[in-house]
Amino acid sequence: MLGPVQQASDEQLLRARTVLLGLRMFYGLYAMHALFMPDTPALAALRARIDEWGMFPVLNHVITLGPSPRHFAEGLAVCLEPLFDGLYETLMEQLAADPALFRLPGDESGAAGFMERWIGTLRGRAQAGRGTM
Repeated sequence: MLGPVQQASDEQLLRARTVLLGLRMFYGLYAMHALFMPDTPALAALRARIDEWGMFPVLNHVITLGPSPRHFAEGLAVCLEPLFDGLYETLMEQLAADPALFRLPGDESGAAGFMERWIGTLRGRAQAGRGTM
């Protein structure tokens, strides 16, 4: 697995690192939706792109949010592949087309309103969970 990393040029490794870190961010945004993060059109569009490519299960397997040196090297090796570079470019294009990831429709408070809604949802879920015990 580490052979491709050892054989890659400096430029290839830098690009693979960029792809790996970018895909980690996009994976995190996708996964946070399952943790009651509010949905926005921009976030939904990113998830839709990942789903169009059928890549969430692959990213779920490849991306580690707190990688050991070995996991990081394995991630670099994977991100040397054109498929992952292409996915990263597609997601970056989608982000450029709609960068308002944390802006809820009709809410002019921007990211602050987004976070208030998320925290409110989490508090509500926690209170509901305490009531069922």
